[in-house]
Amino acid sequence: MVTLDNKTATISQGLEYPYLKLDDSGNTTTEFKDIELKLDVTPHVTPDNRISMKINITKNDIGEVINGEQSFNTKEADTELLVNDGDTVVIGGIMKERQSKGGNRRPVQVYNQVKRQKRAVDIYYAPDSKA
Repeated sequence: MVTLDNKTATISQGLEYPYLKLDDSGNTTTEFKDIELKLDVTPHVTPDNRISMKINITKNDIGEVINGEQSFNTKEADTELLVNDGDTVVIGGIMKERQSKGGNRRPVQVYNQVKRQKRAVDIYYAPDSKA
């Protein structure tokens, strides 16, 4: 990402997820929710040539259906840090694990498979005021 001093840069990736919702009259309507991974960074070059950064990372995801209503999950990291120009810093990560069951039915036995899927997003910053 490239931005100017004190200007917020944003990068996001995701989709608009359609879901059904009841309005006040009991009619079903379709609404949309942004399901995305979003990163906002606002840098500031200090008088001693270090870089102060305000960083916000948000991950929205589809949750369970509870009592007929779609829920959504949000994970967020919000921080501010000060680093030397050109240094690399790791501020954290977000991990998602999904478990699903599949079955292979046979006349005598039932074999269940459990599939695990892990996804991780790690965030590294190497600010460079000369870029």
